Amino acid sequence: MDKSTHPMNVFNTPRLFCLTAILLALAGCAQQPHNSGKSDGHAPVTDTYLSRSDFRSMLVFSQDFPKLTLEAQRKELARLNQTAAYNAQSKFMLAMAYGLSNSHVRDAAKALALLDEVAAEKRLDEESLMLAAIMRDYISETSKSAQKARDEQKRADASQQKLDELQKKLDDLKNIEKTMVDRDQGVKK
Repeated sequence: MDKSTHPMNVFNTPRLFCLTAILLALAGCAQQPHNSGKSDGHAPVTDTYLSRSDFRSMLVFSQDFPKLTLEAQRKELARLNQTAAYNAQSKFMLAMAYGLSNSHVRDAAKALALLDEVAAEKRLDEESLMLAAIMRDYISETSKSAQKARDEQKRADASQQKLDELQKKLDDLKNIEKTMVDRDQGVKK
């Protein structure tokens, strides 16, 4: 199968571009101060483990992680796993590592489960929750597309196998016919 038409590459570039654009837009929104109606000049203090996500580092991670070798990706997964239990950004980045379509450790089921956990976190800022929802939709759609492509490939392989079998039968019939014609010509001589 040509690499440019591989089912995983067909959807990567436009969707990854859109996801990156959305992430950049959200990163810009995250820089906007929230005014909760108080004008005392102090930022509200909240007890969250991720009141503001570091979207820039998440974008850099999404670009750099797929470029790592398999061994380096596994090391990064181990590092993220250590902090994911108490750090939502690490959990989100772990989901990205599993969910990026060009990751060596791609596991859509793990990515979706982690994103569900992130989305269920009540103490996250709105932008992080929106980003988790966008990433979840992206991974879900990519997985569906990949599954459809695998199903189509199985059907194409089965059709090709049937065609090969029919061609063999046709060739066998031609050989039998040729043998009969040769035998008949030998009898007439």
